Amino acid sequence: MLSIVILNGHRQLLPGLCRRSFRNVQLALRHYESMPRRTLAGHFRVTHTFRNATPLNLRRLVRGAATSSSAASDNAPSSPPVEKQAKATKVALKSTDVKRLLEFAKPERWNIAGGVSCLMISSAITMSVPFGLGKILDIIYSTSAETGIAKEKLDQFCLLLGGVFLLGGLANFGRVYLFSNASLRITKNIRSKVYSSMLNQEAGWFDQRGTGELVNRLSSDTFQVGNSLSMNLSDGLRSTAMILAGAGMMVYTSPQLALVGMCIVPCVAGVAVVYGRFVRNITKELTDKFADVMKVGEERLGNIKTVKMFCKEMYEKKLFTEQLIDALNIGYRETKARATFYGMTGLSGNIIILSVLYYGGTMVSNSEMTVGALTSFILYAGYTAISIGGLSNFYTELNKGVGSATRLWEIIDRKHTIPVEGGLELRQAPCGEIVFNSVHFNYPSRPDAAVLSGLSLRIEPATSTAVVGRSGSGKSTLASLLLRLYDPNSGSIQLDGHDLRELNPMSLRSYIGAVNQVFKNIG
Repeated sequence: MLSIVILNGHRQLLPGLCRRSFRNVQLALRHYESMPRRTLAGHFRVTHTFRNATPLNLRRLVRGAATSSSAASDNAPSSPPVEKQAKATKVALKSTDVKRLLEFAKPERWNIAGGVSCLMISSAITMSVPFGLGKILDIIYSTSAETGIAKEKLDQFCLLLGGVFLLGGLANFGRVYLFSNASLRITKNIRSKVYSSMLNQEAGWFDQRGTGELVNRLSSDTFQVGNSLSMNLSDGLRSTAMILAGAGMMVYTSPQLALVGMCIVPCVAGVAVVYGRFVRNITKELTDKFADVMKVGEERLGNIKTVKMFCKEMYEKKLFTEQLIDALNIGYRETKARATFYGMTGLSGNIIILSVLYYGGTMVSNSEMTVGALTSFILYAGYTAISIGGLSNFYTELNKGVGSATRLWEIIDRKHTIPVEGGLELRQAPCGEIVFNSVHFNYPSRPDAAVLSGLSLRIEPATSTAVVGRSGSGKSTLASLLLRLYDPNSGSIQLDGHDLRELNPMSLRSYIGAVNQVFKNIG
């Protein structure tokens, strides 16, 4: 069993010796350099002290430590800076994207099919309401002298409609139940798949992304995709069915009025397409901005001691507020577009109703149609107008789902550079001969900052080695490379003569015990 112990001695001195000025940091380092190595090494025999790497710029540490995640680890790479203004990226809605989005729903195809069947039944019954109401009005206003016959017809017709409406209620229950359960399972499967892909990625991939961003992908993006494939799909199909049925019944009732009512539909459809494209892009921009906000908050809260140590509370409050304001401004743009779109669709629906009332009233006065037929037509027109609005909302939510799915596909499709499995497995515990041959390395998130430059180091078996150095000199990096959390840019690391890149990572790590400790915790 190999053991790695990283001693972060002087970090515990910094909180007490440096508070505000760079001069105090210099005092702390002088105090650190004057301490005997035996004190820092504790009970370990020092066989090698690593001092070759360039130390961290301490002036930058003092000024920016509160905004860096480096306090969590002695050499942990910091996340890339968050831009103040997120730039919108145009996302085109492609048929291939929609097809791939629908693949997420494939395991739930039978539940969705059952939900669609219930949807068709409930939609057909809903569209029978205007027809039934028109017939009832015609019976009431019938000029027949046989009032008893009219009353009998009314009783029979209302009883029949009551049974039909009961069936519609059951069908609507089945639709909501099946689609809601499908939504929960689809979201669960997507989250499991995305999380599994995240865990397979190498450590360098996580260095370039904040935890808040990844959590946002697992929460909001997966929910958006699951919702767009279930309840939103249900609403879209329902709106489509009601539009087709409503248009057909309008033509059946009065072709002349149908022509008047349908003349404005192409205009509304064109506006819906333009609005959907805008919302798709603005939604992606807004989601990315919220991911940045989550990343900023997660990093600062995770390093709250560093924030307080350097008295950066007010600075961090201001920074977080600026990020929220940027997201708020993007949300204002979406709200303005949404208000404009729904205002136009509402106005269009009212114009349709007004036109139908005017021309229909003229036809009733000329005895070209009955009051019941006009009432049925108006209800069909109202249902159709509402369904057109619902179909527009379906298109908008579909664009949001594709935008969220695009970000998830980036994670799912990414091939990790360090395999999780595969390679030579260690059949027995290694002897422990470790050799670093001209190792050059920098963290993926900081490609311009070299951590190791041509390091050569040999550790003999059955010896205890304590690596001591300043913060940022590469102590934790050695452990990370030995665990093969990262691969060196050049050079090689060997264990008992085997290059680590030839070994199975899981087999290698099973023989290594790593414990990160600080000076005050060492007996």
